[in-house]
Amino acid sequence: MLSLLLLLLPADPAFHDDSFEELARPFVRSYCAACHGNDKAEGGLTLTGYGSAAALRADPEVWDYVRERVELVEMPPRGAALPSGDERAAFLTWLTRELSDAPPGEAPDPGRPVMRRLNNAQYQNAVRDLFGVDFPARQRFPSDGIGHGFDTVGEALTLPELRLEKLLEAAEAIAGQVFVVDDSDDPPVRRLDPEDLNGRGNPRGDAYVMPFGGDVTGSVVLPRAGRYRMRMRLAASQAGDEPARVAFVVDGRALHEVEVPESPGQGKVHEHELRLEVPGPRNVAARFLNDYYDPDFPDPQKRDRNLVVEWIEVVGPIDAPPASAFQAELLARYPADLGRARERAILGELTRRVWRRPATDVELERLERLPPAEDPLVARLHLQLTALLASPHFLFFVESDGSSAGQVRPLNDHELATRLAAFLWSSVPDRRLDALADAGELGGPVVLEALVRDMLADPRSNALGEDFALQWLGLRALDEVAPDPELFPGWSAALAGAMSQETQRVFLLAVRENRSVWELLDGDWTVVDGLLAEHYGLDVALAPGEFERVSLADTPRRGVLGHAGVLTVTSDPTRTSPVKRGKWVLEVLLAAPPPSPPPGADSLDESAEAISALSLRERLGNHRERLECAVCHDRMDPIGFGLEPYDAVGRLREFDGKFPIDASGVLPDGRSFDGPEGLVGVLRQDPRFPRAVTEKLFVYALGRGLERGDRRHVQAILEPFGSQGPGLADLIVAIVLSDAFRTTRAGN
Repeated sequence: MLSLLLLLLPADPAFHDDSFEELARPFVRSYCAACHGNDKAEGGLTLTGYGSAAALRADPEVWDYVRERVELVEMPPRGAALPSGDERAAFLTWLTRELSDAPPGEAPDPGRPVMRRLNNAQYQNAVRDLFGVDFPARQRFPSDGIGHGFDTVGEALTLPELRLEKLLEAAEAIAGQVFVVDDSDDPPVRRLDPEDLNGRGNPRGDAYVMPFGGDVTGSVVLPRAGRYRMRMRLAASQAGDEPARVAFVVDGRALHEVEVPESPGQGKVHEHELRLEVPGPRNVAARFLNDYYDPDFPDPQKRDRNLVVEWIEVVGPIDAPPASAFQAELLARYPADLGRARERAILGELTRRVWRRPATDVELERLERLPPAEDPLVARLHLQLTALLASPHFLFFVESDGSSAGQVRPLNDHELATRLAAFLWSSVPDRRLDALADAGELGGPVVLEALVRDMLADPRSNALGEDFALQWLGLRALDEVAPDPELFPGWSAALAGAMSQETQRVFLLAVRENRSVWELLDGDWTVVDGLLAEHYGLDVALAPGEFERVSLADTPRRGVLGHAGVLTVTSDPTRTSPVKRGKWVLEVLLAAPPPSPPPGADSLDESAEAISALSLRERLGNHRERLECAVCHDRMDPIGFGLEPYDAVGRLREFDGKFPIDASGVLPDGRSFDGPEGLVGVLRQDPRFPRAVTEKLFVYALGRGLERGDRRHVQAILEPFGSQGPGLADLIVAIVLSDAFRTTRAGN
């Protein structure tokens, strides 16, 4: 019905004032004037004094508020005369169009520009895709801030001092893996002094003394596999008829033995060369092999043999390192016979890829002057790449061409390529995108649409599942939920992981198969592994971690509302929460969040007596009798009741304790349903759902919150698809082709 009304309301400016008299004024008089007329203005809001559509458009904040309240069925209030569904839809359609239309001839406003940095996921994926280096940014960096539900929003991606320090450390470490410098002529030395050692003895002055047999151990971190020289300065209190014997030990394994005839104060350096294959933290030790104590030995000076360890060193690597795959391939493409031009050519390519645009001659000259002139090429490239990775041109999405503040301009091809890669891959442009951008062939709609569909088919678009879908649906919280183990003994981290994977995989399949956006609500299939199949009671033979698409046609589960992850994060540790589930549907699926409850209004009788005497539904009914609670709970609770056939970890059930489940519900506008399938059927008719999905993708893609003018962009994206809604791939293409995505406004 709403799509039909949209077609019946043309955008001709001459139409607006006529339609105000025919549609808007009668609606306001019939359903708003009783509370917001000239004689009565609840909340200080008067709506009957507007004489034309132009007057209404001149006060957009007031009418934005009215539109939201009417859409959420909060106006008119409970007990007042209510408009029919068609009347409400017609008024909302008219009002949305009035508030969205731009003045004739005005360029579409792409919204407020926001400076964005790479978030942790984008940084990690960028380093992987550029250099083949696995850098765990999510573990090494502080958590990203969240804005408007996503960690792609620029205003939340701050750069405090701690992160800056971590970014500089990361640049050095990554550059060291990309360009492996041969320092075997002057290898690093890792020394362990007495205070760094542990064993059955004690540090005494400048040495560690071991009166018993065993290991004197310390830890070093090795940068790579290779050859190392292990050195120890040793002495011993000699006793018995043989000198002290010591083994060189790495990670508990003895590799070499030496005799130590030297007395304390006359220590000697012993060394052993070995190959170590595993980089990272390693334990090294001197093992005292022949402890001796004989209080009856004739010579009192030789009754007790003790080992004295002055220090242990690990030197190396002492062999030339193997080049990284990236380094070997790059240097092969720019051979040494290029002479002095070799470094400039390599720098040009590196800068082009890392900064996502060609560098200027001035920038390249500055990079060439950075390392000492006498350094070998690989050492120079290592330092230059460190500088590139620490630069704002890598860390931030830079969109600036010197345009006057406020001027709207198309993105250049390099900026557009960067936005595309960040949106669809949580990464940076690849060589194909770079080539199209360099040739100026990226901006055309036909090329752009084909490119987006190719990018969605690429495995790198898995990031949309992990970084968009999980954040949109709030499923990152699965890492933190803790259902009561006595009530839900099957709960495990592995099951939580399978729940997360289900939602990611369903979303990605729906995108890659261009399934209707509505199928996220009413799809009768899902993707499970053995753990989740057992949890759902599905008769399929799958191992844990082995995921497969399965039919849900014979079950009441439909779409994301049947996903155990969604049902778990919207529950309490010991029971379901119809309020949380209803709020989640309103906020996440319909983009219509209820206001925060007033202090004390969110309390519910959780006493043992109340729980024993009344069902959860009955207790919530008592809570809803309070007028200050009813305004929100009338919207939330019925939706949550429809999901009560699922327990707090998403399993189907018929009883909540001793009480049979009543899953019926009536929405404020009079629509009724029964159970999960009935609820999905009602939501399936709500045009707010495809708009909410579009708005969430819009925020995620642009890295900023919605503004009033964005309603026009969202409407333009959705309108061609009508009531049947877009396919998800079609929707993503439409967002990319929108003015908001392809243009920018200079300045702030």
